[in-house]
Amino acid sequence: MFRYWIKLFNSNDQVITKRIYLTQKHSADNNNTYNEQNWAFQIKTQLNNLGLTNLWVNQDCITITLQPIKQRIIDTYIQT
Repeated sequence: MFRYWIKLFNSNDQVITKRIYLTQKHSADNNNTYNEQNWAFQIKTQLNNLGLTNLWVNQDCITITLQPIKQRIIDTYIQT
């Protein structure tokens, strides 16, 4: 899920899947979940659960890679 999100995020803004993502992201930022069917809201929720809210909030300003997300998932698993 995160791998596809990063690939989608790094794609061209004219690609239809990126445009759909940006629409869903806008809805997720406004807490419109559409009965939790909004894919972008699911990404936002998972990042919040991992303590990586800054990646969601600052995704327009930073380069996002999979490594910190993967490491946080592993760390959370080990701690529990």
